[in-house]
Amino acid sequence: MNEGFAFEDSWVGSKLAGYLRAAGYEEIEERSYRIVRRYPVPEDFRFYLEGIAEWFVCEGAPLLETEYHKQWLQQFLNGELCVLDKDTFVSEETEFVVTGVWKKSPPTAIRYIDRFAVCENALV
Repeated sequence: MNEGFAFEDSWVGSKLAGYLRAAGYEEIEERSYRIVRRYPVPEDFRFYLEGIAEWFVCEGAPLLETEYHKQWLQQFLNGELCVLDKDTFVSEETEFVVTGVWKKSPPTAIRYIDRFAVCENALV
């Protein structure tokens, strides 16, 4: 845990509409949907949850006092206290899909080469 993780914003999905508006996109549409998972937890999702639990502590665990960090991790990592191994385990998350339309003209001509857009005279 001392190494830390690269910065990650787990709440970016709920901010996407604002980001697109700020970038100049129009006709922003936002849809969210729930994902519910129950015991038994698939191995790839278990790995994901363990990583999120560790990330949460490495990022300072807002609203969780330092004295409880070890207990928090024990709830997600292998062992007697692991909630992922309990038949009562349920996980729910919300995913966001945000779309927008870019109506502005590009500052330079665009050529398409094998499905990739290339801006002519663009600074790279």
